[in-house]
Amino acid sequence: MFKEMAQLGQLLGQARTLSGRMQEVQANLAKTTVQGVSSNGFVTIDMTCDQRVTACRIEPSCLTVNAINTLESSVVEATNQALDKARQTATEQMKELTGGMDLGAMQGMLGSR
Repeated sequence: MFKEMAQLGQLLGQARTLSGRMQEVQANLAKTTVQGVSSNGFVTIDMTCDQRVTACRIEPSCLTVNAINTLESSVVEATNQALDKARQTATEQMKELTGGMDLGAMQGMLGSR
């Protein structure tokens, strides 16, 4: 009985350590910035790896009435590229934290979909 209690205590200690390290990773992801750029170069999106857009830059030469559809598509493309990079960075950092263990459902904690 004492052996099982000791093992349980050890497991709880490891869970606390992992929780603390996960908070560190999440804080680091909030500070890490990635960038998405549309294929035509008209739009650049900066985003933190906790998936917050921090900047949107639009090439002035594309700001014409005739180019609105192209501009809208460029914003979507650049944003999705930045999101993909943010998710990939979060996944890589979580793998480092867990020693490569796949946590599946826990990815939602980092905003991954």
